[in-house]
Amino acid sequence: MQRDQILAMEPGRELDTAIALHIMGYEKSRMQSGFVRKGNCAALPKPYSTDIAAAWEVAEKMHADGRYNLALEWYTQEKEWGADFDEWGVTSQCCAKTAPLAICRAALLAVIEEVPNET
Repeated sequence: MQRDQILAMEPGRELDTAIALHIMGYEKSRMQSGFVRKGNCAALPKPYSTDIAAAWEVAEKMHADGRYNLALEWYTQEKEWGADFDEWGVTSQCCAKTAPLAICRAALLAVIEEVPNET
């Protein structure tokens, strides 16, 4: 996955699945398309890109991994949220109309080297 692909992702199942797979530690379900699994449990990914509580789980997971700190800010003039994950002075910032979308995009940008291209 490349930077421009991440920035173009809209809120919804595709982005939620990417977050589940690349950040939250889930795997693709081999049995049910669109589902992710952890251990023997398959489920739809949480609505990370649309629900602030689920997006906050992403921020907590990134921080719990001991590498990333989140800064979240509202830009009044632009009327959008800015999310910035900082890893040892290297930042990955993203702005979006909603906080969950900004958090999810910034989280994927932070791990962009680790995110394989999906076809």
